[in-house]
Amino acid sequence: MAIALLASGVVYASWLLGGWVNPGLGPVVSYASELAASDQPGSLAFRIGDLVAGAAACVAGLWALRRRPWLGWACVVAFGVFTMLDAGLFNMSCAPSLDPTCATAEVAGKVPLRHQIHTLSSSLAAAAPFVGLIAFAWAWRTVTAWVLSGLMVAATAATMLAVATDHLVGVAQRLQLLIVSAWLVWLALRTWRATSSDPTAARTATANLAPSEQPTAVDTNGARP
Repeated sequence: MAIALLASGVVYASWLLGGWVNPGLGPVVSYASELAASDQPGSLAFRIGDLVAGAAACVAGLWALRRRPWLGWACVVAFGVFTMLDAGLFNMSCAPSLDPTCATAEVAGKVPLRHQIHTLSSSLAAAAPFVGLIAFAWAWRTVTAWVLSGLMVAATAATMLAVATDHLVGVAQRLQLLIVSAWLVWLALRTWRATSSDPTAARTATANLAPSEQPTAVDTNGARP
């Protein structure tokens, strides 16, 4: 599970390669999702990256769904699902920050349906980590959890303000994406530490066995009680 979370966090940051793969797409004014737009160079690579990141998050979240806090792990699953939909089915058809015609069509609602749905799916993919971080912070009450939650709230507010004012949208959104990757990597490290150093792990596993599978005590004479 830790490996899946780590892979998701690292691969989800594939947009960091955008400056080399697609240098024409300015990181200050463009959405990171535009890297996966159908008419952009390297689109397939970024779409595959998001599909892998989303699938890994789904696997990890489903594996841990019975653990506390269940809402936090459910948000990991939701993030994975919407990220896969965002990249695999509902990627943008064009890059509005580069193409005035695309921008005009987007405002007029004349872009393909998948482009229109992309706005909703990407919003849900961003909302899941927002809720998930708060859920983990509330349940675990660690400094790291609270710091990441605070950063996520600030980055989300900055992104909303940037969208409303059409200023520094790319910077605000990419900061938000970095925090999402940090969240997944942090979950991976915490999960790895818990499974590798928790002395009660074996007892917990035994306690979860069915009654018929529980080990039977034996007295000093070798007779069963």
